[in-house]
Amino acid sequence: MTVGNELVQGIIVSVIVALVITLCCLFYWCKIRREKILHNAILEQVAIDSQIDAQDIRLQPIGNRLRENKWSKQERKRELKEIIEAHQILIGQPTQPQLKNYKELDLHKYTLKEAVAVFELFLTVALDDYYETNLTQDRFINVITGRGKHSKDGIPVIKLNISDYLVKHSYMHSWPNPGMVRIDLFSKIRNLDTHDQQTSSHKSLGQFIGCSIL
Repeated sequence: MTVGNELVQGIIVSVIVALVITLCCLFYWCKIRREKILHNAILEQVAIDSQIDAQDIRLQPIGNRLRENKWSKQERKRELKEIIEAHQILIGQPTQPQLKNYKELDLHKYTLKEAVAVFELFLTVALDDYYETNLTQDRFINVITGRGKHSKDGIPVIKLNISDYLVKHSYMHSWPNPGMVRIDLFSKIRNLDTHDQQTSSHKSLGQFIGCSIL
């Protein structure tokens, strides 16, 4: 019995040792695996940040160039299209229709900085088009700002900034739904005409349009 008990105890000890070794190996493997996943996640985030930084750099000159009024209508349209296409590729939705005949713009998944820059350019292009038709085309454009459901603390920062911009620059507008604003282009043209008459300025309406984002 003593020999048998010792044998059983030896087997039990061996099993316990084997389990401990296995658990240690498993713990070590999990640690290595976790570190690898974290490392890959960091690399991926760095790559994404680099893309976003590159896009930010691309967007930064927009306001300055528009204020200098050095862009032709065709250049503004081309730049607007290229920026939106670059953004669609960045978010993995290259076929998403974010721009519809320069009458509707979707600002979903833009950062605030990107959204404001693209919105200003879009608004200038829309004013160009409307003015060139002698104010005969549809005077309304739509901008989808979203409701801020995916924003930090649920605050719709893009919506609030766009709304403040429209009020500051005297655009008549309405909100058919909480995530989309409808803008009256004629209200801006009319205000510019009134300003022109009051100041007896010799600037053309086209020049005013080019400076409308200031």
